[in-house]
Amino acid sequence: MAISNNIFLTFIAKVKKTHFTLNKKLAVLFSIILIMFCSIFSYIAYEEINTSAHQQAEAFGETISKQTANMAGELLMTNDRISLNVLLSDLVENPYIYSASIYSTKNQLLASATTKSSKQQLATKKTYTAPVHHQEVFVGLVRIKLNDFYISKPAKDATTMVVFTSIMLLICGLLLFIQQTNRLSLDLQKLTAIIQRKDKSAIYQLKNTTRNDELGLLARAIPSLLPPDTAPVVEMPSHILNHSATICIQFSNIDTLKQCLTSELFNQMLNQQLSYIETLANQHSGHINYSTEGNVFISFLQNQVEDFFFKAIQTAIDILNYQPSDQQTSKITMGLGISIDNQPRKHPTLSRHPALQASAACEAKQIANLATDELFIHEATLDIFNDSRVQAEPVLELPNIKRVIAIELDDNDGQQSQAS
Repeated sequence: MAISNNIFLTFIAKVKKTHFTLNKKLAVLFSIILIMFCSIFSYIAYEEINTSAHQQAEAFGETISKQTANMAGELLMTNDRISLNVLLSDLVENPYIYSASIYSTKNQLLASATTKSSKQQLATKKTYTAPVHHQEVFVGLVRIKLNDFYISKPAKDATTMVVFTSIMLLICGLLLFIQQTNRLSLDLQKLTAIIQRKDKSAIYQLKNTTRNDELGLLARAIPSLLPPDTAPVVEMPSHILNHSATICIQFSNIDTLKQCLTSELFNQMLNQQLSYIETLANQHSGHINYSTEGNVFISFLQNQVEDFFFKAIQTAIDILNYQPSDQQTSKITMGLGISIDNQPRKHPTLSRHPALQASAACEAKQIANLATDELFIHEATLDIFNDSRVQAEPVLELPNIKRVIAIELDDNDGQQSQAS
């Protein structure tokens, strides 16, 4: 008993630890309720029909035994056993009658017959007996047993039909139920993905949700938790100080990937990319920040990172060289730009918005906006550091902007890292 209790408790503990999605929980609950209802209904239907069938069999047994006794009276008086056997043989041709026999007043068997049907037979426990009289004189007994297989058959057939109908209802109900719950689960996953990405524009668009159920009310309530939607302003990374190098990473095909991929695959791809960027930033002692527009900023402070400018370029090239582990057909396209604070010259095409002036982060953002799977840097920045380990080439269509193509990692053995 103790062992069975331990097995039961172990099973309950495993069930509690198992992760069930909302649609699975509802499907299991629906199945349990329908199975219990059908089981109870089948039991009640079987008992009611079986009871009614046996009541009818009781009346049939009493009636057929009396009729047989009336017909056998004269044959007993003449001791015509051949006619008695013929009478009983004709009687057991009825599938509901299992056997019939006639006894004398001294309880001697005079004639008997048993059904010869090849179908399944099962005699009832009760024997129906009727006295045989001839001119009010007792001359013998008739004993008849009914076939219980045919008596119980209506109840069994009804139970089979109920079970079959229940299985069909369960399958159809589950299919419809799973379809509806999958839609609900998918909508919840989309809503969760929007919140996790902190996509401000997508969150504000939730106000236009047309659903009239609780999920629609929730979606329309989420934007009210955010501050009022204002003109986009670049969020300044908190660790940008004097004498720092800043990388801006701008994802250029996010909207296209959202339309082409499922929300689960898109979130997985974006999370892998961001996780790799954060790992590189921590590895090279960089400080990572995110803007409300979805851009990523990594700053390298001169007073915290030795050779901070070279570390920034090395990190940017490693980010460009990232290859997903699962070889996905789609890839996030990035543009990377690097800038430093207090640069003596600005690119003439850069914006002069008051909120973006004198900011290395904003200049890096605007340079990144010009690149596609490339690392761009202002020519003046390279001139300030004049680092021979950095190899760059001019961008013909963008004056004073250079494309970083490779860096020399080790002066001793000449190892290089190229921007792919």
